[in-house]
Amino acid sequence: MKIKLFVFCLIAILSVSPVCFAQLLDDEIDNSIAQVKTEEEIQTEQEELFDEMFSDYTETIETNDEPEGEIEELAIELADHMKKVNIVNPKAKTEKQKEIDNKTPIEGELYIGVSKGSYRLFKDITGRTKCAFGVTLKSTLNKKLQNLSLRLVYPHRTFAFIFRNVDAKESSERYISTSGDICYNLSGVPDIDINRCRIYSASGKECAKRLIWDEQIESPDMSKNPYL
Repeated sequence: MKIKLFVFCLIAILSVSPVCFAQLLDDEIDNSIAQVKTEEEIQTEQEELFDEMFSDYTETIETNDEPEGEIEELAIELADHMKKVNIVNPKAKTEKQKEIDNKTPIEGELYIGVSKGSYRLFKDITGRTKCAFGVTLKSTLNKKLQNLSLRLVYPHRTFAFIFRNVDAKESSERYISTSGDICYNLSGVPDIDINRCRIYSASGKECAKRLIWDEQIESPDMSKNPYL
């Protein structure tokens, strides 16, 4: 009985095993083929992505050179445009302006005086009498005053002032404080001793002869007076 059962089982195993073995082998082959296909697809996709990203860049590099003739035409057009919008060398413009100023005759005067309403009389902490006032220079010139150095000579005191870079038709003010008898003797016209007078493109004599004392001259900006 046992021998028959063993033979039956052996026959069953032999009849089934080839099918199972074949099925297993087929599955392994199919899986291997499927895996190879997947890697090929990935590689293909990477190549396509690379071509898509860099193909245009390569073409741009290869075709970016401009013909020399076109570059020359662009340079000419740019030069014409610069002339139309009046792009001028700043140095050349300055020289041209200097030439114009040299040929322009000087017009106007220089007025100087104690600024109206600026005089203040007071005592310091020691009880000494002091005074303060402003001196205004008003230009009605058509040119810039570069430098005016002068002294106002009163009977008991001399005051020195320097005015620099006063533009045409502008005013400038200087402030001073002093003490003593001069504070009661500032009325009248002082003698004016001019050390230097420079108007652009003019002689010192031409500058000096235009200086006029003005007893009614007003401060250009009273709020700047430190003694008020």
